[in-house]
Amino acid sequence: MGNWTDLATLRKHLQAFDFDAIQVRFLEIVLPGSEQVQLPHNGLASGTVTVYTINASEPTGPDPLTLTGTSWHATGYDAFKPASVVVAEDDMPLDRYAEGADYAIENESARIKRLAGGSITDGATVQVWLLPLTALTEDVDYEIDTDTGVINRLAGGSLPDPARVYVSYDTTPARASEDLLLQAITEAEGKILARLKDGYDSSSDDDGLVIGATELALAIVCDDLAGGVLAGYHDSGADDRARRYMELARRYEERALYSLTPFLRLPPPAVAKRQQNPVAGAGW
Repeated sequence: MGNWTDLATLRKHLQAFDFDAIQVRFLEIVLPGSEQVQLPHNGLASGTVTVYTINASEPTGPDPLTLTGTSWHATGYDAFKPASVVVAEDDMPLDRYAEGADYAIENESARIKRLAGGSITDGATVQVWLLPLTALTEDVDYEIDTDTGVINRLAGGSLPDPARVYVSYDTTPARASEDLLLQAITEAEGKILARLKDGYDSSSDDDGLVIGATELALAIVCDDLAGGVLAGYHDSGADDRARRYMELARRYEERALYSLTPFLRLPPPAVAKRQQNPVAGAGW
């Protein structure tokens, strides 16, 4: 436990740091033989991975479906392939309804509902065409390592070789471990103790020391989280997410400097800032 800040305090500030979590839906990949395939992300959240396959070579339908009210109606399938659903007035799909205006779909739950104000009257029976997806069974059809984001087909399962599958998952938000938080507290308070003015020590309980220690520890945590994002499997958004953590680290460090300066013999080094190079005047 620190002199001025603690785990509980840091966690209160960090509890909203879930913006690093990513949702991936129906990522299309090919699994050849038993070869391991790397997904675009690692650190997949437990219980969020679903792998689908298409068993039909062409869309099903037309299937009649009666849409009453604006409630969701199940179609009996595991999921829809995105952009594969067609809803029409009759069994010749000439007069099609518009998704988002007349009806809405949920691809992952294979449900459809009519939208109020659209062209589908309440209680109307519409005709539906779609490409259904079938959910596969982990450790029977495929295996996946959620920590590394590596997936492979299993021989003896229902998948052909090679197999085209669709993968949905969430990544785990980049949360700081307890060890990282404790280390950040130790480092932040060590820096403060090394620079305290005479008259202050580890037992001082001034609000500025308490607040400043928390802010400096959070700056260290955010900086380490940025490094963790870049150290993982590098997807297209990693740079942006790391940059946001680095910006938070800079802001917390600036706040810590403001809070701690009255108590320090030697203030912490000033935070580096970007600025334009001066433009030299004309002439010699």
